[in-house]
Amino acid sequence: MTYQKLFDHCQPLTPAIGRGVIRAKVAELTGIKIRIAKTTMDVKVCRGMYLSARNTNSRIVQQLGTNVVVLPREGNNNCWERFVEVKEYMHAFDSEDEATDTGEEFDNLLKEFTSSENMKRSEQMTGEIKAFWRALAALCPEPQRQALIAERDARGPDLSDYAVALRLKIPELYVPGLFQPWYEENLKEVLA
Repeated sequence: MTYQKLFDHCQPLTPAIGRGVIRAKVAELTGIKIRIAKTTMDVKVCRGMYLSARNTNSRIVQQLGTNVVVLPREGNNNCWERFVEVKEYMHAFDSEDEATDTGEEFDNLLKEFTSSENMKRSEQMTGEIKAFWRALAALCPEPQRQALIAERDARGPDLSDYAVALRLKIPELYVPGLFQPWYEENLKEVLA
């Protein structure tokens, strides 16, 4: 049940990798079935969330009887929805300590996201950070990332973040992270 196997599966694929391809592989590797539910969620508050089947207090989990990725009906464009959906699938690889299985834990996580205090990072926040980097690495296989780095070196500003986002079908906001010196360190962390 390791993310490394999903990462390896994605390496020969070319962007834009389908969400269904990733969801099917996550299910195969983890034995966890994940369904999608769309709600009236406000994207200004939350773009999506993963509800574990262990969260028996959730009405959505009760209705669907399985793990659920909840997405807003409106407000996310295709790139945002795709990235958020895949990022939420990555929670299938979370440890029990990293899981956010109760409303109280979710509220605490939202507080941690918005807090200006310098506090010790919770296990749930660690899970969120890992899920982000796992999703980014799954949606941009390393051979593609290296090709983009080489192309960006050759073309300079002619290869914009927006152009890369269109190729990968991810939010433009996250493209710079692919080219940062700490990307490989973050990748090593999530592959460990």
